[in-house]
Amino acid sequence: MSIGTYLVRPYNLTVTGSQSAASAPASNLNVDYPNMVWRSTGTTGAYVAIALDASLSWDFVGLVGASLFGADTIRIRAAGSAANVTASPAYDQTFNVTGTENADFNLAYHLPETAMSHRYIRLDFTLSGNPNAFVQVQRLVIGKRLEGEGIDVGADFNFEDTSRITEYRGIQISDPFDAKQSWKFSISNVKATDYNSKWKSFLKASSGNAVLFIPDTFTGAHSQEGVFGRIQGQTNGSLESGDTYKVNLYIREV
Repeated sequence: MSIGTYLVRPYNLTVTGSQSAASAPASNLNVDYPNMVWRSTGTTGAYVAIALDASLSWDFVGLVGASLFGADTIRIRAAGSAANVTASPAYDQTFNVTGTENADFNLAYHLPETAMSHRYIRLDFTLSGNPNAFVQVQRLVIGKRLEGEGIDVGADFNFEDTSRITEYRGIQISDPFDAKQSWKFSISNVKATDYNSKWKSFLKASSGNAVLFIPDTFTGAHSQEGVFGRIQGQTNGSLESGDTYKVNLYIREV
């Protein structure tokens, strides 16, 4: 597995099949609102099948806000047609959800060894010792990851209180909302060739759109530290040398 910093902009997807609760359809996996989730009807036979808009190159599968624990497994199958996903998949891999043993519904992700462009993808879930009576996921992120060597020392992380506070006759009235995790960070040593061929187009396309940010896969807590959010304000940077750039970003959870 590659080690460093990941940024992934999710491809648009269409659900072609699923086991879903009526109140939490799998179509919510393509929506960036945190309270709109997919939930299975139980722990047996939980799956979701999707189709990308086109045969795009992808090397990252992420499940944001997943109700999964370390002993659970996910089987990923992919093919060029919907029928071949189960009949004759071109890609078939099962992985353990390591590092996601936390009641806060964190991130689980898988990195295929090589990039692929199979349009049809199916995920099957097997739970083992999971206390939940369902599988729940906020957002399915399939895309092409942008990698950095790691965020620079001195990066700021915050938990921003989004509650609405109203002052009335000396009394504070609170309308509570969840705290939003955010990161302000820099990534140095971005080669000029990578900046011009990858970073520039990624940052332009991600303006106003949600992206998945994993700050540092060196640590064992990256499933808790990852943020699915939007790039805030003006992205900027600097030229470090003749052929390296520094990129500065502020990403805030949706």
